[in-house]
Amino acid sequence: MDTETLNRIEMRRSARVPYQTRVALEIPGVTRAGAPWSVETRDANEWGVRLSSPGQLPLLPVILHLWAPGGVQLDVRGSITWSKEPTPGVWEAGVRFDSSQPTMSAARIERARYGG
Repeated sequence: MDTETLNRIEMRRSARVPYQTRVALEIPGVTRAGAPWSVETRDANEWGVRLSSPGQLPLLPVILHLWAPGGVQLDVRGSITWSKEPTPGVWEAGVRFDSSQPTMSAARIERARYGG
């Protein structure tokens, strides 16, 4: 594994699991009020998410508006900690939440996926 991958793994407090949902992304001072950017999650846990977007996302504080497993709507503050273009035209970014979001835990995501 390369150093960047190892550093990202070390920053996580727990493993992420696949979780895909649309997200309205607000970047205070960048996006216009009431006009968030539309992105999608790839994986998640209670401490953060990996996003997919059509363009690069700046390393700034954000507010995510998303649906958690079980149909709970969340408005979560966090920060984009990394952004990269793994394939041309497809960008990914990591968001670390400012506080734990128990409704986004790997266990709850798995329960919702498998009907438990």
